[in-house]
Amino acid sequence: MANEVAWLLQPALFLHFVLTFPERRAFVGRHRWSIPALYVPGVVLFVIQFLALEYLKASNSLLFNLNRVHWAYLTIFFVSAAAVLWDNSRAATTPILRQQLKWITRGTILAITPFTLFYVLPYLFGVMPSLTMKVSVLSLDCCR
Repeated sequence: MANEVAWLLQPALFLHFVLTFPERRAFVGRHRWSIPALYVPGVVLFVIQFLALEYLKASNSLLFNLNRVHWAYLTIFFVSAAAVLWDNSRAATTPILRQQLKWITRGTILAITPFTLFYVLPYLFGVMPSLTMKVSVLSLDCCR
């Protein structure tokens, strides 16, 4: 169960980080609820998965569809984080900050692109994970 909590918190934590690094985005400053709201989808997915497993004795079909929602959530948040990083790197004013953001942005894009293209998109269309798809998950680990 702890592993599932970690997988569901990771996208929100990363997006939270990029929305506040190197400084808090204007939108986040104006809307204090925006950061806590990032965690709501993960909590909702966790509750649904917990209820499905513990009380509904979920079928394989239901579990497959819950996993698809989970991967879609993860990908949407990571792609959103990459977009925020890209915007931050374009707006950086100092050379050191620009270099830091360049490394973080490129690392994020290099990590999520193969995973998104070769694992998540086929999986969302109902393809069962193949060896190639499973290998693409390694891109998430190599750039951290």
